Amino acid sequence: MFTPNKPSRAETDRLLLAKRAYLLAVNHRTERHDPAARIAAVVLFDFAIESTMKLAVEVLGNTKVAREFPAVLQQLDNAISKLQLPPLASRQAMLKVHETRNASQHSSRYPNETEMAECLIYSRDSLRELVGTVWDSSFDSLCLSRLVRDDHLRKLLQEAEGAIEGGSWVEAVSKASYAVQSALGDISMHTFGEPTYLNEELENSERGADLNRTISQLAKFSESTLLGVSLGLDIKAIRRIRAITGDWVTVSGTNVRYHHIRPHLTEGEALFVLDASLTAVLKIEEEVGNIQQPFGIDIWSEDTVDEFAIRNGVTISSLELPEIPQAGSITFDRETVDRNAHLRRHRAIAALRNASAALDPSNRRHSELLTLIDQYVMYINHYGSDIDFETGARRLLAIISSVRNQSTDGAKTAGT
Repeated sequence: MFTPNKPSRAETDRLLLAKRAYLLAVNHRTERHDPAARIAAVVLFDFAIESTMKLAVEVLGNTKVAREFPAVLQQLDNAISKLQLPPLASRQAMLKVHETRNASQHSSRYPNETEMAECLIYSRDSLRELVGTVWDSSFDSLCLSRLVRDDHLRKLLQEAEGAIEGGSWVEAVSKASYAVQSALGDISMHTFGEPTYLNEELENSERGADLNRTISQLAKFSESTLLGVSLGLDIKAIRRIRAITGDWVTVSGTNVRYHHIRPHLTEGEALFVLDASLTAVLKIEEEVGNIQQPFGIDIWSEDTVDEFAIRNGVTISSLELPEIPQAGSITFDRETVDRNAHLRRHRAIAALRNASAALDPSNRRHSELLTLIDQYVMYINHYGSDIDFETGARRLLAIISSVRNQSTDGAKTAGT
């Protein structure tokens, strides 16, 4: 009697390829005004089924898998019968998808909307039955997110996949979309540097606030488009995601809320956003490597600060962390969500810039510390209220003071 086992890592990788093809097919299916996209969808649906069938035949004991679809299906039938498993209920569905694919690929016949809907349902049911019968697993639970290397992005995408399985379209779209936004934000910070703002006098006026907001939005749009093109991303898909979610988002950990997200989301829209987001994140990691250290550049790490302190004889635990001075105030007239965070961030950056002005770039220790400060400013400008940036700023201020005092004491000793 055959006892199904959970898929091995190699088998999981092949099943994930089949699921990736299935999700791409779902995506292409929605392009109703593009006949070529519909043909691509049918081919991908058929590929997902056939590749899973071939893997199933191998797992069920046949090492010589046939090449043609009908022969593979016969091998699968024989193996199931030999192992006394129930006949496949989706057998005719598999054949129907394959027939539609043959008509499209070999007879140049565009599938109509009814056939597209049938292919979606037949493919989904076939893949669910195959994975359940051979591996005692859920096809819907196969997580493409396991291929993502960044821990935070992988968690967001895993939760989005879970939301899809639970039918929570808004949660799925929000978390998947933010994974892309977060990844691009990290890369943008390394590529374009920290955000810049107009001066306070302009920002404090109603007209100036509107102008600053417009310029900032234009700059962000230009940066994101240029970055997307340079990374080889599907800009059309990224823009479509943003059209669904809107731009205004608040985040706490992996809790994501887009305030202007499209109401009454459909399953198709949720699947599109998940697939497009996974594709984008995997592509970004393929191009830049570690997203937290893109192109091998380390932007910020508290370990780096600790290492600097140890090398230079500064005991951070014994330092008295200074309070951040009260810098000039900023007046806001719109969304309250970021008012306090923006003001505190502005003060922290101003305090670090003022303190670092007394450092000597020609001094090796001072130069290294200035680099750490620049990295930290970029870091808190990007992550903002998602991190305890004030404690980090105060630690740096204390280290700046200690290093300056060491230099002063050294100069006095030399003079003596």
